[in-house]
Parts: sequence; structure tokens; C-alpha cells
Amino acid sequence: MQQQQLSWGPAASSSATVVFARQLNEAESNLLLTGAADGAVRVWRAYLNQGLQRMAAAWQAVPIRQPPTPVRQAATFAMSEGPPLLFAVGGCHPDLIQCWDLISEQVMQQVPVRSSHSSSACPVAVDRLSAAQSDPRLLLSSCSDGVLRLFDLRTSLAPVASIHAGKGPLAGMVLEPCGRSGAVVTGTIQGQIHFMDLRMMADSDGGMNSAAAGGVNGPSSNSGIGEQLSCSIVRTVEAHSKGAMSVLVAHPTAPMLATGTTSQVVKVWTDAGDMVGAIRPGPGLQHKTCPVTCMAWHPYNLYLGAAGSDSVASVYIVDNVPSANAAAAGVSYAPTTVSSVGGGGGNAVLHSQGSIVSVAS
Repeated sequence: MQQQQLSWGPAASSSATVVFARQLNEAESNLLLTGAADGAVRVWRAYLNQGLQRMAAAWQAVPIRQPPTPVRQAATFAMSEGPPLLFAVGGCHPDLIQCWDLISEQVMQQVPVRSSHSSSACPVAVDRLSAAQSDPRLLLSSCSDGVLRLFDLRTSLAPVASIHAGKGPLAGMVLEPCGRSGAVVTGTIQGQIHFMDLRMMADSDGGMNSAAAGGVNGPSSNSGIGEQLSCSIVRTVEAHSKGAMSVLVAHPTAPMLATGTTSQVVKVWTDAGDMVGAIRPGPGLQHKTCPVTCMAWHPYNLYLGAAGSDSVASVYIVDNVPSANAAAAGVSYAPTTVSSVGGGGGNAVLHSQGSIVSVAS
């Protein structure tokens, strides 16, 4: 299985790790888009058909130095469905977001990210990206200075809002989780889930207040950022008391979240922060025995795929849709859908036409 993957896999021509995977036109064609840590993007045709995989397109999404040198920072990606846009940042310019039009395969816009803590407006590296479902031009970035910056690509290159993300790096970040407009959910490696409402940062005129504006046109002080944190966080949940959260994902439409840890714990939550169920390693349970490094929800069903470095993908089923009585719901394990995949790594795709998990390695 590993030898077959190397013959056609997204990183076949380089040693870069795949950090992003998404299906394209899943209802009409069998295409898989992958993004590697060095910024290389490849589109694969018939990726589910053994021996028939073919590369349909490839390009370099972020700038790199020539001749190739060690990557300064691994690339990170986000994608919006319509119009199909791919956002990428990393390489030798981790402070410059590249906005790609997937139809023409051309850069349509570049967004520089600058610090608002000083008059010099120093560049800051972007760690994560998340695109909105309702509006493809809304983009949320998590930066190395601990600030979340929201960009509206239709207005200007300056962020329309800046929110302090809290202490420590993030394990995951989702803009408009579960299709909720104006909502943001973040998970920290310390085990906390923060639920934020961007609408609480609006002024009486309906726009973002001056304290929430960042960038060159609206620099904010450290005290202002602290105020943004207190007024935008709706709820904080201690999801994992022992910390070590590694993944946070949100269902695209159902009110469901999921978290995974390096201690092999998988938990499912409602979009309000109530726990639906948890699966922990134990005797007699076919459960992952290695750290969870990637997770993905089925786009239409309540199936959750999880994988790690042990080359095994597990699929969990949420038994009941959570309601007012969250205790009535639960999570069960589907042993018949466990499949072996080569590697294990940074991203996963749960196929819409069945319980098929494809894990990028």
C-alpha cells in the first residue's frame, strides 16, 4: 500500500509533507486537491481508483527560493467553494496570503499581514487560515503574534477585525462553524475551546468598531486587543483537562464539533459547547492507539473520520442528532469502516459517496 502511494501520491516528486486535502466537484467528478508543506498544489484525477490515478494539474501556490532551501514555514491552506478560491500562505513569505482562482489557476489577489502593535507595522507570519462558507471573500487568519485577523477581500487589504487568540498556539480554528454566520471557534493545545461571536464587535452603525479594526488603517493597542478578547468570546469550554489537543474540526452544516488529542481521546461536541460523547482507548475497544493528527466530517452524514501516524483511519458515527437533551445523543465506533492508509498525517477527507477516508501523508 505504501509503495503504491509513493508511485502516484501528491508528494511523489518531493519529500514535502501533505498538509491539506479537499475534494473538487465531488458530485460530478473524482478530483482531489492536495497542498504540501512546501506550497506545491496538485490536483489528482480518479484518486479512488487503484492504479488509475493521474495528476490533472499542479502549481506552486506560495513563493519559494531557488535553488530550493529548507522551508522557512510550512504552508497552510484554506478553500472556499463558490467561486472556487484557494488561499495559501507560507514559504519564504509567510506574511503574504495568496488568493488563487482555481478555474484560471492564477493569483487574483495578495494580502500582506502586518502587526498592529507598533507604528512600524512589522510583518507577522500566518499559522492557520479559515474561509467562510457564506461569503468566499471572508478569510480568517491566525498569526504568530497570537492575533486572529479577519479580512474582507472586497474592501481593502487591512483586516476588518482583530481578536486576541489567547495564550499558546492553536490546535484548530474554524470561521463560521456548522454554517453559523459571524461565529468563530478555536481550540488551543492546552485543551480549551473558545466560542466567539464577531457580531459582538460591531458598533451601533453596523460596522466593526475602531478597537476591532487592525492593520495600517486602524492600529489597536494591547489594551484594546484585551477588550476585544473579553467582548467577543461567548463561552470557553475546558474540553480536555489534560491538554494536548491536536485537532479541532466542525461539521459544515450539522451543529457538531469534534476534537482529538495526542493521548488518543476523541470527543464530539455541539456547536454550543455541550459534549455529545467521548471515545477513549481501553481494553476490548478497537480504537486508535496513536496520537490523533487529522480528522474530518462527512459532508452530509454524521460520520467522523480520524487518523494518525499508525496508518489506520477510524470512522465514528454519531447515533442521534443532539437536541435540547444532549445526553440522548452518543458516539459509536464503526469497526467495519476501519481502513488502512499509508502514512497518516496532516489532513483527511471523508468521501461523500460512502465511508471512505483518504488521509494525506
